[in-house]
Amino acid sequence: MYQAIDHLIGKGVKPENILYFNLDEPFEDKSIGLLDRIFGEYIEIHVPKGRKYIFLDEIQNIKDWEQWVKKFYDLYGEEIKFVLTGSNSSMLSDQLSTFDREDDHTTRVSPFV
Repeated sequence: MYQAIDHLIGKGVKPENILYFNLDEPFEDKSIGLLDRIFGEYIEIHVPKGRKYIFLDEIQNIKDWEQWVKKFYDLYGEEIKFVLTGSNSSMLSDQLSTFDREDDHTTRVSPFV
């Protein structure tokens, strides 16, 4: 994720248009309300103009995350891009299939053995 963020900044994307958040922390609230608060504070503090790049690490830790992501794709369209990671392989096949977007791209990375 960090390399992708560095790449975006190298291509001229303003850092305030990039949000990275690690969801692997022991948050008491694991609902989409947490994502609403994170995103709301990000918008309030940085007031990004143009396309926003949202990097959410370990997204499987948030219940119903796929509904939240779909809501923001519907609201922002091309003005928002998500990069989501998860270490729970069963989550990837079941929940990612709920998206129906032309530009979705899934890359599966197997653990090193």
